[in-house]
Amino acid sequence: MHPGNLSQIDDQIERMREQVSTCDNHIQKLWSALMDHLESESVDDEVMKVVNNLRVEQDNKDKYMLALVKLYQSQVQIIQNTGVYVTPEQKKTLDAEMKKMKDLSNKGYRTGKFSTETQIPDSLFTTFLDEVIENCPLITSVTESLLVFNRKERNVNKTSTYKMLCASQSLSVLLNLRNSRAMNDFVLLFGILCISFGAGKQFINMLSALGLTLHWDTLYVIPISLLCRVSGGLL
Repeated sequence: MHPGNLSQIDDQIERMREQVSTCDNHIQKLWSALMDHLESESVDDEVMKVVNNLRVEQDNKDKYMLALVKLYQSQVQIIQNTGVYVTPEQKKTLDAEMKKMKDLSNKGYRTGKFSTETQIPDSLFTTFLDEVIENCPLITSVTESLLVFNRKERNVNKTSTYKMLCASQSLSVLLNLRNSRAMNDFVLLFGILCISFGAGKQFINMLSALGLTLHWDTLYVIPISLLCRVSGGLL
């Protein structure tokens, strides 16, 4: 099969995901309506109508989910047969966006911005996410596909925005793994945060080996008083 078929399947997958999401929304509304009826203790024909609609929507969702699984299987089969995982154009775009992210992760803290008056703004991480969404549309799209299945999450503590916020910080770690010499301030700030919670040299160096923070010797040159000020802005 030609790699071009991948884009057709991608479109079908996106449409099927939208169908599943629509069913989820309908199911949530029907559940709310059913709970309202049950709380009012009025079991009548309207309740049975809601229950029947709920069954229909659940059957539709199951049908769309099965179709979605088959589409993913077809996608995997095409990739295995062609060996084309990322098109040259996509790879070029990803490389360009990774370079943009490298620039975005440099907030100046590792290049002389620290002083006795240094404060980390509360909006640092949300601003970084906004910048990634604006400047890196392909990376954003891939990340959303991996993490955000239903934008109307029932778990209020793990909304789609929260997931993307966490993902943007994880992406900053990938940047450090990609190039440890890049002036990535997020691995610096994470190391400072760990130290403020009492992390010692061995723990910090273990995280450093994983690419999550800078080395202890690099972090240790920052005055303790400044560590406290910076960590206060992160907490």
